[in-house]
Amino acid sequence: MTTGPLHHWLLDKLSRDLAEEYQRIQSELRGQPQNIQLSGHLAENVWARLVADWLPPQYKFGFRRYLLYERPVDGESRSPEVDLVIFHPSYPHRLREQKEVLISGVVAAFSVKLSLTPSGLQEAIEAAAQLRRGIAPRHRGPIGDLVSPLIAGVLAQSHRDLGSDPQRGVTDRLMEASRLYDGSGATGLGEADLLLNAGIRRHPRNALDLVCVADLNCWHRHPSVLWKGPGEITKEEDKYVDFWNWQEPAEEPGVRTAEPIAAFVGELWRKLANRDPAMAVVGDGFQFTETAGQGTGLGQLHSLRAVADGLVRPLLRTIDPNRGQRANNPAWQID
Repeated sequence: MTTGPLHHWLLDKLSRDLAEEYQRIQSELRGQPQNIQLSGHLAENVWARLVADWLPPQYKFGFRRYLLYERPVDGESRSPEVDLVIFHPSYPHRLREQKEVLISGVVAAFSVKLSLTPSGLQEAIEAAAQLRRGIAPRHRGPIGDLVSPLIAGVLAQSHRDLGSDPQRGVTDRLMEASRLYDGSGATGLGEADLLLNAGIRRHPRNALDLVCVADLNCWHRHPSVLWKGPGEITKEEDKYVDFWNWQEPAEEPGVRTAEPIAAFVGELWRKLANRDPAMAVVGDGFQFTETAGQGTGLGQLHSLRAVADGLVRPLLRTIDPNRGQRANNPAWQID
């Protein structure tokens, strides 16, 4: 007999379903190195098949697409092949059939691995940054300047070579990326075109948003702003915090510890709802019922001045980033 909302049980079951699929793929292709590409394709289909049922019907998946940039990235006009994308509901169906799709027609892009390795995670980190650099600035606001409109992540059914503590191995690499994407080099440009050129490589909006390993954990990034105040951290200036959350076993009885897939779906809904008001009602419901569970996390502090120019910072005080949360609160999330 289940306790709590039924969708918690159904989502938690997805992690077990993925584990079964992983074992099946491994047993079928073991000892057949020529089928590495096939195993990757099977993993992509498993994720799309299981997760698609948990997204609104207007959000559809595409496999192995090349995203056409809005501005060149290192001389290239399109991305390398992206394993799995979620199309924007307004993107024309006829164009979805093409191997090359406009980057504006995609709301989320995922690198898919059968087993996540250190090199695979680093590859996903670099791929996410490259995609974001291909997006032209949209508007002066949190999603656009401080957070990319394109959600980027990596999905894996299992993991290997992450050390004796695989969870710590993933966390350390994500925090190292947070230290790298510190916005340095962005200040000093003309304010109207800040971050168009110099500094774009190291802006925190280039970082991954989601890392889900079905048999390990789900990491989700929540950039936040801490306004200047009496506290030791913010006594001198406003801060930007790159904060990563993941699940830890609950210390108190009755506190939900979600399976990785449940956390992934809940957090994907949160991020999509912050970009698509049509998803807000159900997205809020998932949050109120703690679909993603409770967990722990770590944050990397940056100067807000380094990542947001003089035109953006005053606007942030007047923008309501997450439907009802006032921007002049001491702290708020912007993703």
